[in-house]
Amino acid sequence: KYNGQLVNAELVRNGFARPSSRGRDFSEKLLPGLTDDLFSFQRQATEKGLGMYRRCELAEAAAADDQFEPLDFTVETQYGDDGGKPILRPRDDGPKARPTNPGDVRKCADFDTYEDALRWYERYFEYYGDVARLDRNGDGVPCPLLPHTSNQSKYRMKIPAR
Repeated sequence: KYNGQLVNAELVRNGFARPSSRGRDFSEKLLPGLTDDLFSFQRQATEKGLGMYRRCELAEAAAADDQFEPLDFTVETQYGDDGGKPILRPRDDGPKARPTNPGDVRKCADFDTYEDALRWYERYFEYYGDVARLDRNGDGVPCPLLPHTSNQSKYRMKIPAR
């Protein structure tokens, strides 16, 4: 049943689609004024920065998180008589960029494992200290009551710094 909303119009209104002039005559016969409305919705979405019209720096700020740790290695293709084979090489990105100060936004309950908390702690500690106060007693072991990971390759001992 038609409820007064068209999927195409809602997609354009929210910035997830662009109107097309193709088939304009046909659509105008079925729904007079639709094409003009679609182009009006596109202008509004562009002005508001919705969907695909969102500015890149805003999208990057929204996506900046510590969900993925930086890779230590990269794969390069070494070409030769055999056509090329992948070679694993240590990553060298030059000096590491200083991360932005996250502030006191995380607590131990936000992490599933000790290794996750330690990775976050080590990422920011060098620049800002224990900004989220994950290491309450100052021994260099953040969130000591969290369980260890079950992934053996990510396991880290809880060794105090002192």
